[in-house]
Order: sequence, then structure tokens, then C-alpha cells
Amino acid sequence: MASALQTGTGRGETCDAQSDELCSLRWAFNFTPQAGGRGSATLQFVEFRPTEPGSSCGLLFMGGYPPLPYELSADGKVLDIANFPPHYVRRLDTWEWEITNPNVTLVSCVGDDVQYSDRGFLELTVENVLEESGDLVSREEAQEIIRNGGGMPQHILLFRLLHMIARARRAPDASEPEETEDE
Repeated sequence: MASALQTGTGRGETCDAQSDELCSLRWAFNFTPQAGGRGSATLQFVEFRPTEPGSSCGLLFMGGYPPLPYELSADGKVLDIANFPPHYVRRLDTWEWEITNPNVTLVSCVGDDVQYSDRGFLELTVENVLEESGDLVSREEAQEIIRNGGGMPQHILLFRLLHMIARARRAPDASEPEETEDE
């Protein structure tokens, strides 16, 4: 597979994604276990289409969503998709591209041959559930989640969402000037 991806991009020595690669490569998508991913049961193939040839902006087409606007940063390291958290782009040792945020993973592949198996991408394991939930579920609860074929329980997802919101509220907003006593 490495040779196909190297040949496909013609840029084997680079580590920064280019906008044309988003559109010319095949992409597999999955949610992380914390966001409800269930391995191959929730895997789907998606397509990036630029607004014009060579553009770093365009639309992402995937099942269950309307077309989602995207923009790849000039350095090729961050992909913004709609209003979702930033997606970080990196080249793997296998020459595949990996695009991730806490909720999803996209991986370039040749045809329908997905080799990537990190982050619960193809198979949800007890270790994936434990890693994604922190200390919120026991090993026995994680085993039951796997047995029942489900993603993370809703109360765990809600707790993680509330935790993210609380962290965001505590972080100072650098775009707003600090109030002084003169005001």
C-alpha cells in the first residue's frame, strides 16, 4: 500500500497534506468510541470535493449529514470541517494520511482496503472503551458494552460533553480585552 500512496501523491517525502490529496484519495471515516463509533459497524467512505480545482475549500460528502464545508490550512496540518472541533492532519508510517479530532478519524486508503486499526477504527475493543472513557467505566462495564455491540453509554458521552464545556468556559478568551478599573 505504501507504494500506491507514494505514487498517488508523487510527494513521498512530504509530511504536510495538500488540498489536491483530499480530493484524489479514498477516505474512510469513523467515529471514535467516545463519540459512538462501533468499529466496522459505523465505518463509512466519504468524499472531499473542492469548490474549484486546487482549492483548499470545498464540501465533505458523507452519509447521514448534509454536505459539510471544509477548509485545509495553508500548512496542511489542520482541517476545519463545518463547526466541528479542528481536525489534525498527519502522515502515518504506512504512508496513509490520518485526520483526527476527539470525535472522529479519517484515513486515506487504497480502494476499500482499510488497514488502519487505531482509535477503535475497525474493531471496538475493551481497551478502546477504557481509554476513551477514562475512569468512568470499569473493565466489566467495558466488556458489557462490547458484548452488546454498542458505543459509549449516553451518560458517559453527556459527562464528557459537560466536562469539555466547563473547560472551555474556564479558559480565558484571548480575543476579548481584559476589563480595567477605568471602565
